[in-house]
Parts: sequence; C-alpha cells; structure tokens
Amino acid sequence: MKMVLFNKKDSQMDRLALGICTGVFFFWFLLLSYKYQHYGYYDWDLAISDQVVWDLCHGSAFSSLIGYHFLANHANYIAFLIAPVYYFFPHPLTLIFLKLFSFAGGSFVLYKIIDKFWDKRLALIVMLLYITHPANIFMLFYEFKFENLAVGIIFLLFYFFQIERLTAFLITAFILMLIKENMSLIVVMFGLYGLLTKKEKRGAWGALPLFLGVSFFVVTMAVIIPFIRRPLPFSESIYWSLYGHFTKIHGSFIKTVSFYIFQLFSVLFSKQNLIYLYDLFGPFLFFALASCQVLLLGLPILFQNLLSKAYQMHTIYFHYSATIVPLIAIAAGLSLGVLRSKFHILTYRILCFLSGLIFLFNVYHFGPMWQDEIAGWVNKPAKIRDYLIQQIPKEAGVVASFDFLSHLDHRKNLYSFYNVLRNINYITGQEPFALPKDVQYALIDFNDPWFLPSNNSKIDNNHLKDFFSSGHWIVQRQYGSIILFKRRG
Repeated sequence: MKMVLFNKKDSQMDRLALGICTGVFFFWFLLLSYKYQHYGYYDWDLAISDQVVWDLCHGSAFSSLIGYHFLANHANYIAFLIAPVYYFFPHPLTLIFLKLFSFAGGSFVLYKIIDKFWDKRLALIVMLLYITHPANIFMLFYEFKFENLAVGIIFLLFYFFQIERLTAFLITAFILMLIKENMSLIVVMFGLYGLLTKKEKRGAWGALPLFLGVSFFVVTMAVIIPFIRRPLPFSESIYWSLYGHFTKIHGSFIKTVSFYIFQLFSVLFSKQNLIYLYDLFGPFLFFALASCQVLLLGLPILFQNLLSKAYQMHTIYFHYSATIVPLIAIAAGLSLGVLRSKFHILTYRILCFLSGLIFLFNVYHFGPMWQDEIAGWVNKPAKIRDYLIQQIPKEAGVVASFDFLSHLDHRKNLYSFYNVLRNINYITGQEPFALPKDVQYALIDFNDPWFLPSNNSKIDNNHLKDFFSSGHWIVQRQYGSIILFKRRG
C-alpha cells in the first residue's frame, strides 16, 4: 500500500514538472510570436536561417542573404532535416517553435536526469533554476540560431549516456554534430568522459564517440567548409578569424611558449571574462564546480567563448552560452545532491534559499533590460510596416534593414542593407558589396541601430551617399523614419 502511495506522489511531481515545461513553452511561444508580429527581430539571424530552410524546400542551397551556399556561413547540416517539416509549415515561427521545443523539452529531460540520481523535489528545483537562468532568457529573446536546437539534444545525450542506451546515444550524438561544426567537440568530450567513467564497453562509449567527433570536426573544418568557400576571399571557416588577436612572435621555443601562456592567461582572466563566468555560474552559486567532470564536457565551447575576440561571446546577452548552461545545470544538480547527503538539512536549505536570492537579484539586475526589449516591440508601428511590405510584389528583389528581413525572406533575391552600409558582404568577406541589378525595392528604417553614431565607424559613408544620390531610387512611401524606395527604370 505504501508503494502505491509513493508512486502516486511521484507521478504527481512528474506531471507538475511536465506541466511547468509545457507552460514555459506556450508562454514563450506567445511572447515571441508577438515579437515577430511587431518586428522585434532586430538582427538578421532569424531571417538567414528561415531563408536557408525555405531555399532548401525549393531545391537550392544558395542564400541571397549570405551571398553564397549556406554552408559557407556555418556547417548547419541540420537544415536538411528541418526542411521536410518546414515544407508543411513554411513560416519563420516554425523555427521559433523548434527552438522553444528544444528548450522546454530539454528542461524536462534535466528534471529526469537529476531525478535519476537523487529525487524529484531536488530535480524540480534545479529545473526551475535552469528555466529562469538569465543566459537562457537572453537566448530566448534573441534571434533564432540553429545552435539553439542543441540545447535539448545535449540533455538527451547525457541522459542516454547515464542510462547506458548506446544506440540512442550514438544517434543523438550524430544529430548533435549536424547542428553546427563546434558541436562535434562536445561529442569528443563525451568520448573522453566515457573512457574515464565507463567500466564496461569503454571502446563503444569512449573510443567510438571520440573517433566520430574528431573525424566529423576535421572533415567539416578542413575539407567541406574550405571546399565550399574556395572562391571567397577567405576559404577557411569564419571561426578562425575570431582568434586572430593572438599575436605571433618569432624567437626561441621557451620564449615563444612563455609568451603564449602569458597571453592566454591574460585573455582568460580578463575583467570581461570574470564577469561572464559569474553570470554563467551565479544562479547555481558555483555548485557546478563540485562536479567538474561534467563541466569538462562543455569545456571546448566555454574556451571558444572566453578566447574569442568577439565581445558578444563574452556575455550572456546572446545565444553563445546556450550550449554551456545545460551542462552547468546538470553539474549543479549533481553537486546539490551530494551536498544534501553530506551536510545537515538546514545547511542544504540555506543553500537553496541563497540560490533563490540570487534568482531575485538577477531579476532585479537584468529585469530592466528585458523590459526594454519588450518595450521596443510595442512601440514599433507594425501596421505601417505590414502595409509597406504589401506594396512589394512577392517575386521582386528587395534590400531592407534588419527588422524587415524575416518578413520578406520567402524570396530568392533578398539582401540586407547592413552590407550596403558597410560596403562588404559581412559573411563571405567579398568587397565592395555590389547590390544586384534585379533589386527593385529598398525598405529602410533609418532608426535602425546601425545608423546610430556608435556604429558609424563601421559604415562606408561615401558608399552610402553614392547609393542614395545615384538617381536610381525614388521614394514610394514614407512614414517617419521608414521609407520605401523603388528603383527607377
């Protein structure tokens, strides 16, 4: 009889956890649908991803927003698997749906992982901390990136690893590697983890994923991407350019090694990186450090961010931490379980209380940024933007500022005005940027952030003046800062 009651209670906790994850999914889907409808996607990542999948559904791997084959940007092979689903639901919100499904589904898998090691109450606490982690909230607010789909896959990978379902683990690892070139490094780390922790079938759990991950990474980075990018100014992956700030010196072996070690540590422990690490681990009170073997699984992605020269990768404000936080959450949950088993229950409750305080602090600290994000959508004249887009024929070539792109990208000849501003194709490196002659319309909001003084240093002002003073463009409609141009003749 006791066993029946215990199972019933467990079932209630499972339903509660699943209900929370379902509620989180629908809350964010409604909020982000509102964001899309009010032109709140202010960058071009959603538009690029959506156009890539739309092009694949129409038999082409060329993306006009990228300016080349879509794999010249990143090795997002997963787009081929998404295309059949997208064919039946051809809308940018389909990608947002998949992003949220990965996040909400992954949150429930996290609950099951911690439940397997400890109990449901602790699992629920860790799941809630993960769902409300500031890095995740910023990731959800931000654009769509194929890398977002890795969140749920990483949780599944760890789950199958722990319950020793080898076939499911290998299939999941393969899908993870299809998402982006750097995801194969996580599979490599699982291979090393398997060699160290598995007592049986070490070859299958360790050597096999290690071999698959290394092979996939080398073939993608050294063969496939350079082959696709060979006609471009830079044939190597765009990732390598993020680490060109490490100075090259010539001298003795000892001098060279000493210099690089000093340079490495000065970058790793910069003020910006220390703040970034605090923001990553803070909601879990650094509990995750007690389960460092789990954290090692995400070490390549963490170092990728810490050593990059791109400032966006040193903050939680974008998507770059989305694949690190799942492993931090797992490690923190396992560590909390150990602490509860070894310390007095009062100590454990105090730690949980402190985690709650940090959550409240994060809401207080980051809350105004999230409010400003939402306020930016509400204040945009969506109906006017809808009307202007309706004036553009569906087959016409268009160049547009960022927030219009995801509403125009179901066409083969859409271009970003960002490249016109900088007079260079940002992704392929081709310069000067030449707008194709088949572009008949330009839809531009001159309040776009890239027109702000803080970004003027990146704008080729002479090229911009030539673009508008060439006499080929006439104003069709104007509403405040938003102008619809049409090419003359």
